[in-house]
Amino acid sequence: MRDGASVNKKALQTVSVLYPDMIDIGCISHFLNKVKLFMATWNLIFSTSISARNVWRGISGRSMPRYNSTRWWSYWECAMVVLQEWQHFRTFLTSNEDFAKTSRQRALQIFDMNTNKLKIELVSVMEMEEFVKSTYTLEGDGTLILIAYEKLQTLQAFIRVRNFPTLTSAMQQLFPLNVAEQQRWYNYGFRECLMPAFEDYTNTSANDPTVSRSIQVFQAAQLFSPMFVKVSEPDAATVDQIRAVPFLSNNEVIQSLKDELSTYIVKASQIPDEFDTLSDSWPWWKSVARELPAWSSAIQKLVIVQPSSAAAERAFSMLTTMFGEQQHDALEDYIETSLMLRVNDR
Repeated sequence: MRDGASVNKKALQTVSVLYPDMIDIGCISHFLNKVKLFMATWNLIFSTSISARNVWRGISGRSMPRYNSTRWWSYWECAMVVLQEWQHFRTFLTSNEDFAKTSRQRALQIFDMNTNKLKIELVSVMEMEEFVKSTYTLEGDGTLILIAYEKLQTLQAFIRVRNFPTLTSAMQQLFPLNVAEQQRWYNYGFRECLMPAFEDYTNTSANDPTVSRSIQVFQAAQLFSPMFVKVSEPDAATVDQIRAVPFLSNNEVIQSLKDELSTYIVKASQIPDEFDTLSDSWPWWKSVARELPAWSSAIQKLVIVQPSSAAAERAFSMLTTMFGEQQHDALEDYIETSLMLRVNDR
């Protein structure tokens, strides 16, 4: 698991000499982060002034979320508050309080230059909520690889359906008696704001080698979800999809999985409809390990693969807070043990 930095790609190429069956999984959270509009100036106001936060809270009655460059959809969260508190927007920017004057003037110029255009762009960003939810889900913990492909397919379906109720409602409110203007500005929000992000997502999925290989691995991983198997009842030919996973691709492993497939389908058919893939899959696999030894052995290796680098980055953040400058020479076993205890809440 890595992000898109070139040094990480080079490191992976070096390590792969010793571990040829390693999977190169590009961080899906980096891939889904496509939202940046006028919010750069807006967030600058709050990042440089505590007074700005106090004034905004006094005017709007709520706090402005803090923009975080490592929280992929912080722009979206901040933009949502701006849109929800739109009536307070100009009052805040023209406040007599002494804070972030240059940034406020720049933001006010953007606001006054074309207020409708700015609002439509913010509304269009709100339609990306499906991307936000998928990103944050895949940044969590647990057997995420079992649901990663489903989440990406949900996004593909969202793009195909093209149902944007927030954008439609906003156009009706802005131009209540002018259908032509409603359609003109709806087309602007869809074609100029949403379509570039959708096209980038679709093209990257299809053409980026790392992303496309990762998606093939995620698709294969679905076969280790008891709920997916219960619904789809895959045949032996479908099991060949698992060859996309390098460390499970040899003929002996694939054949052993096919030999146990009928038993697996029967066992999966007995799970309740409220079975939760994230929380219930791992206990279930432990309970059927004797009946499905090949599948149980394979999933122990597969669940280590994560669709996002967020878990690794959380570990580095913990290390930063746990070990100060005076502990840079701490022994490796002490660092590992301390981190393991912290991660497992011991």
